[in-house]
Amino acid sequence: MRQLTTPSILHSANAELLSYSRELDSDALASARSFTTVRYPSKSSSKTTESRGKSNRRRKAQSSKYKVAPERTADDHIGSIPHKLDILKRQGKFYGALFGSHVERGVLFRAVGSSNAAQDIRGTKDTNNCQRHEIKYIRCLAIGRVSESDISRMQLAVLLALRNELGVSATDVTCYDPDFVPMDYDILRGFNIDVMQEPGEGEEKDMPNEELVQRRSETLYYMPHAPIFLVDRIMGLEGVQYVLGNDVMGYKERLEEELELVFASLKRVVISCDKTSDNDDDEATTKQNVSDPEWFRLRLEDGLARDESWWLSVNDMAMHWRRSRN
Repeated sequence: MRQLTTPSILHSANAELLSYSRELDSDALASARSFTTVRYPSKSSSKTTESRGKSNRRRKAQSSKYKVAPERTADDHIGSIPHKLDILKRQGKFYGALFGSHVERGVLFRAVGSSNAAQDIRGTKDTNNCQRHEIKYIRCLAIGRVSESDISRMQLAVLLALRNELGVSATDVTCYDPDFVPMDYDILRGFNIDVMQEPGEGEEKDMPNEELVQRRSETLYYMPHAPIFLVDRIMGLEGVQYVLGNDVMGYKERLEEELELVFASLKRVVISCDKTSDNDDDEATTKQNVSDPEWFRLRLEDGLARDESWWLSVNDMAMHWRRSRN
């Protein structure tokens, strides 16, 4: 048995095994070459190419999405206002409710017509008097930055509509907001509207008191969404007779709870409007105390859904007025 395990016999066995393994390797290599000689495109590779194309397009879209838009100029904003006026006339009920139609007087003209005589303020058509009024000036307060806010630009469109419908001279329309920036001045000047400070702050310091009171009685104060302290101050000024702004009845609960002593002028207006809100007829108007003219109000229905782009510009508005002392 020891002779079978000589080195020569072992060497012969190893050589035989090595030859056999080489034959296996050559067969495997030939087989592999037969599979890799021709490559056919697969569905998965086409999907990968397509997904890469989509991701590239998506990246381009995202990069363009976050590009900074060119800054708008005052002329750009001025040019957009006529379009907003058109929207104001076509959408909702606000324009028709405020200015009326050929069959019914709007809230504005019903208010100014009711301030001097005991007329029906329900809106009965009066072809002889529906356009008669004593408003010679318009004072716009708290409109906000028209250069930055689309809501403010729509409110500016309402201001221009008021000027046109009332026939007020362009030079007799003024505007003020403490937040104005230089571009706001440029936009307003584009419509011939001057910027002046608030009433009661020396605006007409050289005017005698009687003339000042008379001028206020001929002024429509347009104050969309003005802060409560400003509403209280304006309605407390002697001579102020017409205010188009947020419905004062919205302050009723707040005034009753905590602010009665702080906003005394507004409190009196709310009490007065509350007494007449359900009795807008001639009988109610004859019960007024001549020495202390009562305030009246007519709420404006905007007819807009809350998702309208400009609903916040005109919502919760009402026309307020009080009787003339004459």
